[in-house]
Amino acid sequence: VTFLNNLSNNVSGFDNSNDVINGQGGDDIIEGLSGNDLLRGGAGNNTLNGGVGEDFLDADFPSGNNLLNGGDGNDSLTASGSYKYSSEYGQVDDRSLGNNTLNGGVGDDSLDASGSFGDNLLDGGDGNDSLSISGSGTSQEYGQTNDRSDGDNTLNGGAGDDTLNASGSSGDNLLLEAMAMIF
Repeated sequence: VTFLNNLSNNVSGFDNSNDVINGQGGDDIIEGLSGNDLLRGGAGNNTLNGGVGEDFLDADFPSGNNLLNGGDGNDSLTASGSYKYSSEYGQVDDRSLGNNTLNGGVGDDSLDASGSFGDNLLDGGDGNDSLSISGSGTSQEYGQTNDRSDGDNTLNGGAGDDTLNASGSSGDNLLLEAMAMIF
């Protein structure tokens, strides 16, 4: 399902189904329910709830404040952005501007808010999780990238053997409950 409007939409997937739901503009609430779901939020302040299953929740390049809840299962949640410059295209700044909350829930989850200007909260929950707000500033032959995370972020691994990555982040970050921390 893809919404072809910029209105605020509230939609639920189906139980025991692998749903693919794409939000557009507007403040969307998207519920995946059970199954291995792919949920994408568009522009706006979105809430994506994966439910039970191995879900992929995507709010890449967001300008709004987004809430992503993975639920039970091994989930992947992203609210990341990027900045690139090349002689062909000039400056392309798609860094995340919003203050995002990513909750992994129970399971071995991957949470990523790299390349963000916002103040983000990443909470892995129970399980062996990987949380990242990393960024980089590199030069390439035909351009340069600067995907640094600039916000003041909180990464909480929760119970389990977790890896928290804040390398290339210039914000004041708080990293809690981790087996490994990368700066």
